[in-house]
Amino acid sequence: MFDYNLFNKHSIKNKQRFSQLSFIKLEIGKRLLDKLSFIKIIPKIIYVEGLSAEDLTNLKVWFTDAKIITELSQPVDLILSNCLLHLNESIVKCLKNWQNWLKPEGIILFTSFGSTTLQELKKAWQFIDSYPHINQMVDLHDLGDLLLKQYYQNPVVDAEILTLSYDNLTILFSDIRSLGEPLADTKMRRTFIGKTRWQQFIARLEKKGLNISYEIIYGYAYKSRKSLATKTIDGEAMISFEQLQSSLRNRKT
Repeated sequence: MFDYNLFNKHSIKNKQRFSQLSFIKLEIGKRLLDKLSFIKIIPKIIYVEGLSAEDLTNLKVWFTDAKIITELSQPVDLILSNCLLHLNESIVKCLKNWQNWLKPEGIILFTSFGSTTLQELKKAWQFIDSYPHINQMVDLHDLGDLLLKQYYQNPVVDAEILTLSYDNLTILFSDIRSLGEPLADTKMRRTFIGKTRWQQFIARLEKKGLNISYEIIYGYAYKSRKSLATKTIDGEAMISFEQLQSSLRNRKT
């Protein structure tokens, strides 16, 4: 199971060691901005996270009159999040927080790594030991369900596979380290891997070819102008089946 506190601890420890920007996340950020061509609103306030300085410049060109903020301190029309959702201590809490800060009919647009990311590494290790050697990423379908449960409207979640081929292991591992996502699983090995296991892993990885794939999830949803849910005493939100049916019928007409 992914341990956020352990991840944060390892991230701080390795910050100086792997401080270079990840070109993989930079590429995903550019692809995220390409999705803006489908956005029909003209946002006045945009919250962004995980985007590069170049991306922010392009965003200002796209929405010349919009105010761009990097901290959620006021209601926003558009939330853009790049490769950070899966690193939250609780994805549910993050989606709730976005919902709270989003204006009615505001939009969230985000990317995340999917569950098949780095599967070549996982498969190479499976023949050597039973410990996890990569972080467990969120599943595409689970993320769509979470958006619905948090009362986002018309959620769309899709994915694409980005596959990189390498000439040598040095560059391959350098790219993976630069992601800034150290292993933080409660079931990971607590002792050294050992030279023999490592060589076995490398042999299996090279046998299959030095190809590494990343599942990139793109998510989109918006906040309804009128909330269907009612708050209960303990803070939970409830919605009747009749309300949901009525809402769906109205959207079809």
